[in-house]
Amino acid sequence: MFFIPNMRKSRIFIYLLAITLIIIGAVVIVKIFKTKKYSNTILYEIEMDEDKPAGIINFNVNCFLNTALQLLNLDELYDYLSNKSLINGSLSKILYNLLRKIRLNKEEVSIKYEYKDFMTKLNKKFFKLNDLNATDELIAHTLNILFEEEINKHNSNDNDVNNLDSGEIIDLNNLSLETHDNLIKNSKIYKLFGTSGLLELKDKVITEFYISVPILPSLQENINKYCRNERENFQTEIRNDFLIIKIPEILFINCPSLEGLFSKFNLLNHLKITFMNEEYELQGISLLIPGTNIFSIGHYFAIIKKANKFYKTNDSCVNRFFPHEANESTRETVSCLIYKRIKRKQKDH
Repeated sequence: MFFIPNMRKSRIFIYLLAITLIIIGAVVIVKIFKTKKYSNTILYEIEMDEDKPAGIINFNVNCFLNTALQLLNLDELYDYLSNKSLINGSLSKILYNLLRKIRLNKEEVSIKYEYKDFMTKLNKKFFKLNDLNATDELIAHTLNILFEEEINKHNSNDNDVNNLDSGEIIDLNNLSLETHDNLIKNSKIYKLFGTSGLLELKDKVITEFYISVPILPSLQENINKYCRNERENFQTEIRNDFLIIKIPEILFINCPSLEGLFSKFNLLNHLKITFMNEEYELQGISLLIPGTNIFSIGHYFAIIKKANKFYKTNDSCVNRFFPHEANESTRETVSCLIYKRIKRKQKDH
């Protein structure tokens, strides 16, 4: 009889302990479920990121071309290159096939077989097949060849002869106003990338498919100087006595100095810029990691924008990039930038 109260206390303790363990177990299960659900959601979002560009395998020293292709993968340029009248074997056709491969694939792609075809179309004096070349120079040279091929295509088409004065040698450093106007109407490359200046005394137009502007101490301030005809220290054929008469839809900015460290470039302040009172939005950046000594080569990679999201494309490795991460960079220098002109909304009548 004396052990009954103690037995009851023991049972009550056991019951309470069991209930406590059940509650704790339930809480743990709920937390595990929520964590797993959250993890699955993150993984699902990563797997379902349809905007994520395909990576490009580095099989030799082709990082410079991989970077250029990611930057040139623009809807406006791709639409032009999609034209069925492009000549097989032309650089335009080769570039179209490369961009199409990148667009159709979500995983990494190889350009090993197209690499030689692309490089042999470039000037062999400036671009070496089995060596590291400069991404910014490659893009500038590519745009010039695309323009030449477009003009030649027009000149070989009887329907377009009157539009572009068939047979005329097009010298971008010495254009008449009439030729300049015809090119705006009939050349997609000229319209997309051309920045034109007028030498009023000689009635001559000069057009470049890029502008060379330092990014430091401020890219926007240097662009403002460029627009105000303060170009003494800029590498450009459009000198101080030229009046800018045409701006591009795609603004390709070549950064002439390797001293433009990415960590010192205020990226957050340059997601949008103004050029000749028009607003432009950042689409891509080419970055170079310099070699550690004269015997080592550097490495190019890109940061590109797709559907309002930024991605770091380092050959086959592609990851999300957030603008504030630019401050975490170490030795990377800015090679070039691509901006797209923001179309003005039509005013309501």
